[in-house]
Amino acid sequence: MARKSYKKSRDGCKECKRRHVKCDETRPRCIKCTFSDRQCVYSIPALSRSSSALSSFTHDASSTDQSPTSVALSQPRPAASPEGNTSVLSPVAVQAATSCLASDVNMLHLELFYHYERETCLTVCWNSAHIDIYRRTIIRLAFQRSFLMEAILALSSLHLSLKRPQSCEFYRATATALQSSALEGFRSIFPHDVDRSNVLDVLLFQHVIALHVFCDTFSIIDDDYTQFMDRLISCIRLLRGIDSVTQDWWDFLWQSEIGIIMQTSHIHQHNTEYQSRGECNRLRELISFADMSPTSIAICTESLSRLQSFLDAENALGEAVKESTNMIFSWLISAQPEFVDLLESRRPEALALLASYAVILHRRRGSWVIGDSGRKLLKHINAYLGNRWQEWLSWPTSVISSDEMSPEMLSK
Repeated sequence: MARKSYKKSRDGCKECKRRHVKCDETRPRCIKCTFSDRQCVYSIPALSRSSSALSSFTHDASSTDQSPTSVALSQPRPAASPEGNTSVLSPVAVQAATSCLASDVNMLHLELFYHYERETCLTVCWNSAHIDIYRRTIIRLAFQRSFLMEAILALSSLHLSLKRPQSCEFYRATATALQSSALEGFRSIFPHDVDRSNVLDVLLFQHVIALHVFCDTFSIIDDDYTQFMDRLISCIRLLRGIDSVTQDWWDFLWQSEIGIIMQTSHIHQHNTEYQSRGECNRLRELISFADMSPTSIAICTESLSRLQSFLDAENALGEAVKESTNMIFSWLISAQPEFVDLLESRRPEALALLASYAVILHRRRGSWVIGDSGRKLLKHINAYLGNRWQEWLSWPTSVISSDEMSPEMLSK
């Protein structure tokens, strides 16, 4: 019987050629090597025959900020050789392209990236213009900064751990590993090498990491209140350090792509047309007569004034932000170091302010990052302080208790 003939595969992988089988030429791994779990490597000449596609890619990449790989691929091409064989790729480009094609596609990372772009980024802000920054701008920058890419993949994995409870441990472990790698990469440039070229990356990284670490911290609030408070203090200190750098670039960031978010937040926090409800007035009176040093009283009073401004902004926005994390952690991140010290030493007056902040968390309980953390935080502070401090906690207790007794909450 005559042997069935096949069209010769000129650009097939080396493994298929060695085995004398037809290669389907799928890159970076052909189907046969994928199913047989063999090493799939394509020869360098095959890259030359794809020069038109690569040059098209590098032309597009040159119009935006370039990664090291795209820079290598966009190097000038050498002239044709005397023999007439056009060698269209430089050795640097060949090495970069071969390295990219030799690595396996990580399907888990693709899944996390897809989930972030389709779902997770929608939960960060309440305004479509703001969402676009966390869907387009941050992704564009993440392709240039690996620590930023790892941070958004980590947040996506954390989100999936709640959406897929049957695989919760797997996605949480993945989120932790990616977050650790992101922080390690970030520390290589922070805080000494922050400049105009990367300060936007730093600010976006700060927000993504803040969502992650606070979500992680609030998830253990039921286990051990002391451990929770220690973790919360560590989170605040970590994020305060990043925030201090972005403050130095405030004017530059105000005019940048994310300026619209900063400007909107500023407008809502300084809206003179909206009359404050004065929820913190009674607490301010109690602090003025507290058994503390004048310095500590001044610190708590200033922190309380800023908390009231955030409450006013929350009241003005109303239902629009109930499921978003927009501005939710700003009060903690921008806290004075001295106030964080008071929290760390478990000063009752500082904890009373934190209990009032729990109301903001409670109003955002529709967000997957926050959940029921507001109610749980108030419950633990109540138990820690005891009956003597009930007057200090009367407002947050009445607000959260009334929600718990509402028909909507009782039906859950």
